Amino acid sequence: MNSELENIIDHYKNPRNVLDKTQVKDYFLTTESSNLSCGDRCRFVLIPSDGKHKVLHDSEGCSLTIAAASILSEMFNNNEMDKKKMLSLDFDSFVESLGVQITFSRRKCIYVAFEAFKKLIQQLHH
Repeated sequence: MNSELENIIDHYKNPRNVLDKTQVKDYFLTTESSNLSCGDRCRFVLIPSDGKHKVLHDSEGCSLTIAAASILSEMFNNNEMDKKKMLSLDFDSFVESLGVQITFSRRKCIYVAFEAFKKLIQQLHH
């Protein structure tokens, strides 16, 4: 198993930046996306945190949806990419950055998280 696949599995089994609805009540922004045909759902929230913003997610569904939400939230929170560059991040580039071959039918699982994340970034910069 390659390290990229292990990373996706780790993000699925141990998702980062998961929204704890009992602790966080001050959302700055919130966005959601879902795939009604399979039940995948992802919600991102932006909260104030130490004078900055932090992205948390609440995701349900398959391993790729949950892992993608975790990876995207970590990318934002760890400043792995300039926030303005995130505006121009396209879906194909994100999938490619995962470093594993994703079949056409499973790309929609990743898209659920990606779509909600892009909505959040777009709202943040308006």
